[in-house]
Amino acid sequence: MVLAVCGIGVGWRTVPLEQWTGWQWRAALLKFYPFRTLDALLPICGGLLVASVLPNPVNWSVAWGRRWALVVFVTAGLCLLIAGTRPSAPPGYTAKQFQDWQDACAWLQKNTPKEALILTPREAFGFKWYAERAEYVCYKDCPQDAAGILEWDRRLWYLHHWTLRSSSDGAYDESDLQQLRRDTGCDYVLTRTLGPFDRAPLWSVGEWQIYQVPEQHRE
Repeated sequence: MVLAVCGIGVGWRTVPLEQWTGWQWRAALLKFYPFRTLDALLPICGGLLVASVLPNPVNWSVAWGRRWALVVFVTAGLCLLIAGTRPSAPPGYTAKQFQDWQDACAWLQKNTPKEALILTPREAFGFKWYAERAEYVCYKDCPQDAAGILEWDRRLWYLHHWTLRSSSDGAYDESDLQQLRRDTGCDYVLTRTLGPFDRAPLWSVGEWQIYQVPEQHRE
């Protein structure tokens, strides 16, 4: 509970991130993941308290102390359950944007082949869960092996340079998409920031658009 309270205190803000006082040291402290620590320790400590209270130890003062501690842990667990039922959206999304994102993922899940490869945006959240499709590269999910890390880094840099080249003339045209297909094998683009595109989106909702990448022309 102390770890959770410290995490809430360090991470509490009511202003945009760029106006957050001392965000550098706050971010450094939050890398210790106090909330994930609570997720693990709360059920562990709660289980130990239950096991120690049920046999009714001879030392009643210790037993009562453990019972009060158990009440605190049960109350904390109920608070977490209640908090988990509240409507929420990931960082960078409003509730409406997140609902639209899930709708876009659902469209891809229902209307694209299972082997389709999707170019997703940097702010993608839970794409593999919602769309059940492969991403060309996920900005957050870094591989854990040396070869995978190098390939992950290469793909990130490729997209950086591709977006710079493609947007330099003010529009993403057919040649840009054909180059994307040739270099990456991507079948679709899901975005809310890239563009404008020369072609109309296959589907759109709110800020999100889905574009099909044209087949590579064979010589």
